Amino acid sequence: MATSNTLRTNDNYESIIFIWFNSQEQSNVNMVGPLRAINNNVQTFTESSSCFEMIQSSNEKIFFISSLNNNQLIATIHDFPAVEAIFILDPNAGDVRGHFPKLFGIFTQQEELLRLVKDVLDTFEQVQLEEFSFEQDKIFLWSQLWKEE
Repeated sequence: MATSNTLRTNDNYESIIFIWFNSQEQSNVNMVGPLRAINNNVQTFTESSSCFEMIQSSNEKIFFISSLNNNQLIATIHDFPAVEAIFILDPNAGDVRGHFPKLFGIFTQQEELLRLVKDVLDTFEQVQLEEFSFEQDKIFLWSQLWKEE
């Protein structure tokens, strides 16, 4: 379980959706609360078809978190443009075959996974902010150039 000194709670990262995918509904309770402590926007799925449909139709960036360590699942999720990061929680972690740059790791401990999700989210948000600032600076410079003419 996440402790208050390792994770800030209730940050609202509006540009990111966390998707928790697990075929066993009863275990969703143990993961959704800690994920919401990091980011309020958490959606849960127990069926792959509805999960894939949501990801395909999303305009938001997605962090995909699952308890299923399956090469085919990881390959499918990895190919969706909206997915920025993949995290797997599997106590019986096995090797994943293939090249998946979006896969940040397969974790045996929930706390370790949550800590990395938070770190990656913070880094992602910082990069997004810097890109936004750069775009705003660029727009400002163009407007200044047009005014001078």
